[in-house]
Amino acid sequence: IDISGSTASSFGSGTSSSTIEVEKALAIRIIQDMAINDNVAVVAFNTIPFLVSPLTPLGLKQNLTSRVASLQFGGGTVVSQGLHRANTILEDAKGGRNVILISDGHSDFADDALTKASLMYEKGIKIYAVGVGERTNRLFMQRLAEQGGGIYFEPAASQYLKILFGEPEEEKTFEGRA
Repeated sequence: IDISGSTASSFGSGTSSSTIEVEKALAIRIIQDMAINDNVAVVAFNTIPFLVSPLTPLGLKQNLTSRVASLQFGGGTVVSQGLHRANTILEDAKGGRNVILISDGHSDFADDALTKASLMYEKGIKIYAVGVGERTNRLFMQRLAEQGGGIYFEPAASQYLKILFGEPEEEKTFEGRA
């Protein structure tokens, strides 16, 4: 999740929401759409990465959505730093290894991020990029997803992430009979 200073800008005309507020809402929605046994880690980044939550099954995480909701913006943007941390977390992980990068796509050292995405894909780690805000650098985010073997999404298309990564398990209820 991009928490750089550029995410303080307005999400779009006609809205009072900032880009970071929309990013956090998207991240929370994605987390809520995952199955409780899915392993999930959360990394926030600006010029450096911050581990919000280590890679563990979602069902074992306490207060993850509130930790995401409390993220604050500030600093510059270096997407490659967030990708580097995600790579470190996922390089030895078992099962599907996917990164969902939520950002406005404004990054210093963009070529480094594209190279990192390519290297991660060679190791079997896919990158799905979600562009947020009117000012999203769509070209960069599309290239990032392409280099990472994933797909680029606009916020309105984020529901497709649910399809890609599966529906959450629904609670099973049984009706009693008299």
